[in-house]
Amino acid sequence: PGVSVGMQPISHAFTHTGLSPASDAATDSSSVFRSPDSRNGVPRSFGSAFSERACQKCPRRLGATCVYLAEPVTGPGTAPPQAPLASLPSQSLLRSEYLCAPDPLAELTAPLILSFVSADAAPGEQSDWMDGVRAYYACVHKWYSVVHRVLFDHRIDCLWAAVDSPAAPPSSSSPDFLGGSSSSSTTLRRDSADWNVVAANMSREMALLILAMYLSARTCSTQSGRNRDMFDNLYRVVRRAFTLGLCEPTLPKIEFVQIGALLGLYEYGHGQSAVAYRTLSETVAAANVLGIRPGSASDCVPENINGKSALEQEQNSALWWSSFILDQLIHRDDASTHLPFILETPEPGTLLPEPGHNLAGRLQPGSCYESPGTAAQRLPVGADLNVASAESFQISAKIASLLHRALRHNNETRQHGTLPPVANFAPLDEEIRNMTLLLLKDATDWRYALDCFAMCCSALFTLYLPFLPIIGSKTAAQINESTELRTALAALRFAAQMSSDITCKMNIEFSRSDQELSCRELAALAAPTCYVVVEVYTTLRNIFPQEYQKCQDAILDKYKSLKFFRCRWGIAGTLTTLVILSYRYEPPPLSSADSPSPLLGFSRANSWLTPSTLFRCHR
Repeated sequence: PGVSVGMQPISHAFTHTGLSPASDAATDSSSVFRSPDSRNGVPRSFGSAFSERACQKCPRRLGATCVYLAEPVTGPGTAPPQAPLASLPSQSLLRSEYLCAPDPLAELTAPLILSFVSADAAPGEQSDWMDGVRAYYACVHKWYSVVHRVLFDHRIDCLWAAVDSPAAPPSSSSPDFLGGSSSSSTTLRRDSADWNVVAANMSREMALLILAMYLSARTCSTQSGRNRDMFDNLYRVVRRAFTLGLCEPTLPKIEFVQIGALLGLYEYGHGQSAVAYRTLSETVAAANVLGIRPGSASDCVPENINGKSALEQEQNSALWWSSFILDQLIHRDDASTHLPFILETPEPGTLLPEPGHNLAGRLQPGSCYESPGTAAQRLPVGADLNVASAESFQISAKIASLLHRALRHNNETRQHGTLPPVANFAPLDEEIRNMTLLLLKDATDWRYALDCFAMCCSALFTLYLPFLPIIGSKTAAQINESTELRTALAALRFAAQMSSDITCKMNIEFSRSDQELSCRELAALAAPTCYVVVEVYTTLRNIFPQEYQKCQDAILDKYKSLKFFRCRWGIAGTLTTLVILSYRYEPPPLSSADSPSPLLGFSRANSWLTPSTLFRCHR
């Protein structure tokens, strides 16, 4: 019967001459099977015998029509166009447009790529690619600074200059960022339709980067309440273009490193941590080739270096730290804990990212340039950080290094198979708690500190969750007799209560802003942290019957929180189902008064918690 090999079904296996056993034995093989360049015709006897066997056996045995693809032949004595030809699959592959073309994505132009954004809009909604850029900088960039704001705005500004002066394209030299104003050609306000003109002059790599920025800020639910398929054709376009971009036999472009970092976050946030691990591995490999690193106190950039190089160093540092943060988030997932870390442990002298230019204004032509001002002194990761004056991304990088140390400790614990004394990681525990208390005291924007609080909770959970099965098998009296278990239980209570209280406080912040914007601002790690809190309270309600109702209320709050988070991140939807299945939790029917608000669904009854009471809870 016919077997499909490559693009052409073949009725029987070839002999070493390439002929079917049913072909005419008297036929000269040299005239039947030749290379595509030398073949001038196909004997009719071969075609008739081959076709007859196909018509007799394939439809009867397979119940399907066997179709033979005839390759074009030229020259005198050419056989009819319908003549079937037997050819090796490798010959077809060597002529494949997609596998052998210098640019297999030549038809994927920048305007076509950017048109996918408007095509992705739900019925009744309107959006363009600049809306995706604005959403990224407003909701993601502050805690995941992959795309440098000033350098990106400069590229947009150069595209406008090319539109206004096509005969004199903008120079590739560094712009005078420290000088102040932008060029007069971009000071004019322009209609939104003019952005299509900019897209026509844009590179494919930049268009793909913009599409990845749009993906990173895309929510699971539309304004009309319709659920999106987060791994749809739009995602596949970016993912495959990213893979092909890194396969080229040239140095990778930095845009593909940025795309990979954004794709990895997208995959992790929507529940595919193993895929995110692979994406981040490819991204970091490309970043290493390009020399992207965070910088060290021993090789500081000279103060008199030109503006563009300094900004590029900022970009490289932020890109490295973004990848480092994602590496820790991936390894907090149980499916990825056995995988090796992608990035090395930062040395004490590794520099934290510089204060970025996280300006929240709407991007408009003519307002792209923003003066970076005086460069701030960069601090090493081992130094104490002033939370009140530091930017959110710097704090995220600092706390990610603490989470990394906790994950390293957890890996060593699993390898030895025994739980170490809590005194072994007491200094790390102290650092995490001190950073948490500083955040509670000095954080002014709860929305952009959510990822920091989530990583602090995750770091404590990473250290002390291995004790939870032992705690769950003991009575309250037995726990009190063990200093180790008492300390572990106090730490788990501390982290769980802090998570509940922080989200209560964020309710107030979210209630003052637009619902959709609030949903987009949620950090990806917030949902997994909620799930761990449910795990802790489920154990506590069994150990302490007098706290059963309090634990039930906390679980209900976290369940409501996960239901809200799933509007933003797909991983929250998976965890919501796990809460019901794993812990046999049956959420009560919600009345209109008790139903979760468009915010986090928390009551404010537990907002009594202050830094001092948190400290007492931990002790």
